[in-house]
Amino acid sequence: MHTENYTERRTYERYDAERYLLYINEGKVEFVPPGGGETDGAEVVDAAPVAGFSYTGDHESGGTLVRAVEATYPAFVAGLVGLRYTDDDVQALQSNLLATHGDAGGEKHAQYRAEFDEYQAYRTLCKQRARAVLGME
Repeated sequence: MHTENYTERRTYERYDAERYLLYINEGKVEFVPPGGGETDGAEVVDAAPVAGFSYTGDHESGGTLVRAVEATYPAFVAGLVGLRYTDDDVQALQSNLLATHGDAGGEKHAQYRAEFDEYQAYRTLCKQRARAVLGME
């Protein structure tokens, strides 16, 4: 994971034709920007910290790289969910839960329900993050 600081808030940017960088793990920080002070030759002196934003992600910019061909809510949600769950994973979660639906009190059903609930909680988090980067909150 990489963390970077910026003086301005970041949201998202196109990385290439099939991916976007999302700045989702935001924190507030005080830091000295590069070159943020007077120099007396080789040393920076009187470097005053400034208020800014910190981002942590898998990309060196602090962003999180997701698959998305357009900057839309559905595309960003799908890209974020895809960081943890493949389409095959989602199909298995749904199928396992449905297969044990008639045995709602059984041990296997409880296990599959817990796995599906974990997936749904992650999906909810992804939706919140997508709304945040798109300024929908």
